[in-house]
Amino acid sequence: MKILSLILAGGKGTRLWPLSRENRPKQFIKLDSDNTLIEDAYNRMKPIVGDNQWIITSKEMVDYFRLYVTSYDEIKSSSEARIIEEPISKNTAISIIWSAEYARKTYGEDTVMVIVPSDHIIQDQKCFESEINIGIEHAKEGRNVIFGVKPSYPEAAYGYIETKEDMVINFIEKPTISEATELIKSDSYYWNTGMYVINVGTFIEKVKNVAPETYSLLDVEDITDELFLKDLYNNVSDVSINDVVIKKMDDLIMVPFTCDWNTINSWKSYYEQSEKDIDGNVFEDNSIAVDTKSSLVYSEDKFVSLVGVENIGVVSVDDSIVVCNLNESEKVKDLFQTLKNKSRKEVNYNNIGVRPWGTYHVLEEGFGYKIKRIKVDPGHKLSLQMHHHRSEHWIVVKGTARVVNGDKEFYVNENQSTYIPATTLHRLENPGVLPLEIIEVQCGSYLEEDDIVRFEDIYDRK
Repeated sequence: MKILSLILAGGKGTRLWPLSRENRPKQFIKLDSDNTLIEDAYNRMKPIVGDNQWIITSKEMVDYFRLYVTSYDEIKSSSEARIIEEPISKNTAISIIWSAEYARKTYGEDTVMVIVPSDHIIQDQKCFESEINIGIEHAKEGRNVIFGVKPSYPEAAYGYIETKEDMVINFIEKPTISEATELIKSDSYYWNTGMYVINVGTFIEKVKNVAPETYSLLDVEDITDELFLKDLYNNVSDVSINDVVIKKMDDLIMVPFTCDWNTINSWKSYYEQSEKDIDGNVFEDNSIAVDTKSSLVYSEDKFVSLVGVENIGVVSVDDSIVVCNLNESEKVKDLFQTLKNKSRKEVNYNNIGVRPWGTYHVLEEGFGYKIKRIKVDPGHKLSLQMHHHRSEHWIVVKGTARVVNGDKEFYVNENQSTYIPATTLHRLENPGVLPLEIIEVQCGSYLEEDDIVRFEDIYDRK
């Protein structure tokens, strides 16, 4: 009998904006440890299943794994661990159904799959292992399990499970605060953790019964074929596993999850799980408060001061600041949508760009200029390219650069520079074994990323 984990790592975490964005989704941030949330999820499951772990994420996020997950190379080189790339980002229904069918075809009907999100904070490892193993024992008998946490306060950002003894009888999706206040008065309601343990054989049989149209799309010989996956994801609805399958199960077991647990899906939930001072405040080292209670400051760079406030959350990152009532912090998702409707670039992109060759960070920009710090990984190089509307000055601050500049090719060492006029063919390469870092100063009438004409590219980008 095979036991493996499936880590869901495709979400974007809109309630944690501006920290979480499209170019740095929630699972790639560090909140409670020196590791990213996705690394913590992987390490948490390792004592239970070893390297038998599948991480499923969208294709567009794979570069972020390389940048933010220090164990990326270890995972990629493992014969058991897999990073599964979805062609496009979809909700959890197709992710879990496809993965369960893949596991069934690969390892057999009695395979047990532990399904966990990538954004949980769980401090007690021994408790976690004990609770998950209870679910695994049920799954070995052909049962399917969901884990629920006894609510400690009314939370509108969580779904709720209604139970009778150990059986699930109903789901309530993200109630209002007043509704949640009534629900937690009863011993029958639990927070939905989004963690499951399934027997893939009985789970797929249930899918055949309650979602036959979805399962019929998987009736092919090779469900891992790249062209098949593109077609599959284009033809399935963007819905959750709860809506498609879980809510329709009449024999689903709920196992109480008694460990300290938090899923960071709002700034309120981050505040709740954080250590507080005598006034109930959660502050960074670069913040101070006077006559302030029950408030949160999360600041990556700026010094923040609060005076005479209560239940306030302040989140400050490189290019954006959010101030909110902590009790209504789930409405940050509405702010996110408002920014999206206004086509604000801050909604999806901060000043850091991830590329196959490394990263860039926009340090400053104004009318007619932009300053970037560019890091190129050892052995990597940018495309052979040119720009119509901008010139570039490159100053090497770390490492050695091999540069193509027009019809010349030469090396630029630390504390040296080169100038590339507009419309000039050029390329930057790191030929060494150490990271290359340059400061790039762009000048011109148009400085956006789409002013790139590529002539050669080892990453096959257009």
